[in-house]
Amino acid sequence: MAKKFHIGALLSVTTGAMVCPSGDPKEFFGLLNYMTADNLDPHEIANAMKECRPSLFTQFPFLSDINIKEANPENFEEWLSSQVKRYGETFTVQPLPPGTHQVVNDIFNIPEC
Repeated sequence: MAKKFHIGALLSVTTGAMVCPSGDPKEFFGLLNYMTADNLDPHEIANAMKECRPSLFTQFPFLSDINIKEANPENFEEWLSSQVKRYGETFTVQPLPPGTHQVVNDIFNIPEC
């Protein structure tokens, strides 16, 4: 079942920069938990991002056109607002197919991004 998420949460996964509205990572973690059908621990976030990126780019190809280097702490709100105006605010995201997410239980075996 698909669920809607703010473009900032999607961009946080695809760019690796926390660009959720108001800097609140709650929706970012919610997106990763939803896509992986897991309740991720902090050490699992990097792996989940790596798993979810290709799916987000497939679902929303325009994400690859967004240049995060244009954003900085001084213009963050304005930059994110311009992305919302250009592409839209929320998007209906499909979860990863069953069996795609690899559960990482060993905090000393963190995969590289």
